[in-house]
Amino acid sequence: MLFDIAAGADAPGARARLAVRENGRVLLRLTCSIRGCSVTLPRHNEIGDTRHISTGPCWEPRSLVSTLQQLLFLQSARANELVGFGAVYLNGRRTLCANAIVPPSSQLRVHLDPKLVKMPSHISVIHEDEEYLVCDKPAGLPVHATIDNFHQNVVTHLSAQLRTSLLVTSRLDAPTSGLLLLAKTKAWQSEFNKQLRERTVTKDYKALVEPRTSDLRTYCNSCLAHPQLPRHLLHWMDATSREPKRMSGTPLPGWQQCESELLHVRTVLARGLQTKAHCAIRLYELTLRLHTGRTHQLRAQLAFQGYPILGDTLYGARKLDSLFEVGYEKSPPEAVLHASSQQAVGCHPHISPRSTLNVALPTTTPKVKWAIFAAASVTVANQLGCTHIG
Repeated sequence: MLFDIAAGADAPGARARLAVRENGRVLLRLTCSIRGCSVTLPRHNEIGDTRHISTGPCWEPRSLVSTLQQLLFLQSARANELVGFGAVYLNGRRTLCANAIVPPSSQLRVHLDPKLVKMPSHISVIHEDEEYLVCDKPAGLPVHATIDNFHQNVVTHLSAQLRTSLLVTSRLDAPTSGLLLLAKTKAWQSEFNKQLRERTVTKDYKALVEPRTSDLRTYCNSCLAHPQLPRHLLHWMDATSREPKRMSGTPLPGWQQCESELLHVRTVLARGLQTKAHCAIRLYELTLRLHTGRTHQLRAQLAFQGYPILGDTLYGARKLDSLFEVGYEKSPPEAVLHASSQQAVGCHPHISPRSTLNVALPTTTPKVKWAIFAAASVTVANQLGCTHIG
């Protein structure tokens, strides 16, 4: 439902648009009238800059780029760039055609500040046949197109790299690296999704976590040798909540059940991460098996238990910059979660009786992007002075 009211004397000519969504969330936006069209104004403290445009009934039809030029005062090159980037929606659908005609009484959504992603030159393919492939997804890349970025993602990049169309089966969060399976045919996509529903696919992850504490010296020196985590992690997630996801330790009406299993714990001392307390950081490398595949599930479950994934500030982990000495020359890594193993039961002609794929922890990324996680591997332990103690 939409309600338009006068914004007040402090914003002459502007109106406030009150939108109430089905989930009860209320949005308040200031709008102004330009050429008989309603255009939202920037919101204070909003991440990004998203504008909503309603063309009036007397609007003269014209191209999408011309519309953006006249109503948002964009240069032609910038308007074309945003359309080509996939940051413009016309009547609820992403529009990649700059010459698309905008008729009267249309709704436009324009993401003026789309999130850019640093793309690798190459994505490694672990296994490939005529019906599917498994790639080693780099950290930081979304699997598929995002709301404001159509091109910078694994599916689009790998489709161009291999010159073939790829279909999404399961997803990994953008900060997560590791095994990602993509289908080449609708039939195989359907078959694999069936296996996911029947839980005949086994997915193992490795995560580097930090205990949540506000006392840095306690954090460094007094942590238990092993984290106080149950073997069976069972929680409930509010699927309607925005990020970060809300979790509960008891069932609640309408909340989704989240199950995972803790397979192995290893304690790591990362002496290469020098802190203001001048002590080694005690971290835990967890091997986890995912039994349900909810959005952000492992990130939310571990944070709920008090062990957020290293660098995952969305779920309460400290900023990695705070763990480094001032002037430390290496770039902090991103949140450390890695899909390390995947196993599927052979109920399809192109799946062996029990197929297992594994991928090692990344160790060669420039600027030590994954150096902390790689430090959990004995082969590069000396790079950060990390020691396994459990």
